[in-house]
Amino acid sequence: MNTFKRIFLTCIILAMSACVTETAENTPSKTPTPKTETEAKNQTIQTANANYHLFHSKARPYSMQIPVEWLIKEHTKSGALTVKAPEKPDTLDYRATIQLNIRKTRLAYSEESKQMEPKPMELQEALDKYMEGLQRSYDEMQVEGIDDTKVGGEIAKVATYTYLKKSEFVNQVKAKTFLFHRDSETYILNFKEEVSNFEAMQPIFEEIKNSFRF
Repeated sequence: MNTFKRIFLTCIILAMSACVTETAENTPSKTPTPKTETEAKNQTIQTANANYHLFHSKARPYSMQIPVEWLIKEHTKSGALTVKAPEKPDTLDYRATIQLNIRKTRLAYSEESKQMEPKPMELQEALDKYMEGLQRSYDEMQVEGIDDTKVGGEIAKVATYTYLKKSEFVNQVKAKTFLFHRDSETYILNFKEEVSNFEAMQPIFEEIKNSFRF
């Protein structure tokens, strides 16, 4: 009887070993899991001028590169964006700033459809009105130039200007404003920095602007 039990147990052990071996052979080898969309977005993009992360708006269909460690604040409904460079240690100097404002296009009555429809201003008219508002807000504003360009594949106007920024002391700030239309909205993309540092920041500003996509 003991011999029979030993033979029986041996058969069971051999059968179980065969099953384990077969399962191991049929189990696919582990391969690296593809990166998720979130991980891909957070990958660092390196250039000669800076390291960037790709920012995707949650409220509007646009994206752009933002330098690593810069502070990002997005309005969850409008998609408006403010991005600031890190604070400069032991100084009250103005921080390089990127701002994106999005405005609804004015409505006008259409004789064809017999209803109100979006009717964007001409780019030059829209830029003129925007600059008039700035001149009322800022002291000693000086316009250096207005040119034609493109942002995110859309025809745009760009204005370069300086103004005084009053805080605990007075800073002279230089800015570039890009204005362009998309669907029924007007996008206003601003790059700002102290006059003394603006040219040094220009390569980074240019890379950010060129990275803008819809």
